[in-house]
Amino acid sequence: MENKKKTAAATLLSAALFCALIAASSLSPLSEWGRNANQFNSPGMWLAMAIVFILYIVPLSMYMAGFAWMKYVMAVCCALGLLSFLFTLVVAIVAGMVSGTTLQFIGVLGVCSLAMAVNISWFFIALGSKEKRSASVINM
Repeated sequence: MENKKKTAAATLLSAALFCALIAASSLSPLSEWGRNANQFNSPGMWLAMAIVFILYIVPLSMYMAGFAWMKYVMAVCCALGLLSFLFTLVVAIVAGMVSGTTLQFIGVLGVCSLAMAVNISWFFIALGSKEKRSASVINM
């Protein structure tokens, strides 16, 4: 049960950082790219945050309700989130270097870096090491 609490905490932190990335992106020059880009405090930004939060909460709720296999679905989602954070980080770095406004992307870069660290640690928290899993099977 302790592992479920740690997994839930890491998942909620990842969700919060994803929402923070949406807000940071809407405050950066990225919000000026394309007509569908979210502006800060727009209905689109809040809708994007709500969708992200729902996409995190539904699998987490199922996992906490006892569907142990949801941990692996969440792991796939975590890997996809990790890739999206990495992609956003690269885009922000390249856009900042090309436009000469790297400092305007500092919020996006910071949130992406922190979110990537949280998502990587999520794998260790949720899945653990083989030694830890085999020790828990032996103790049963």
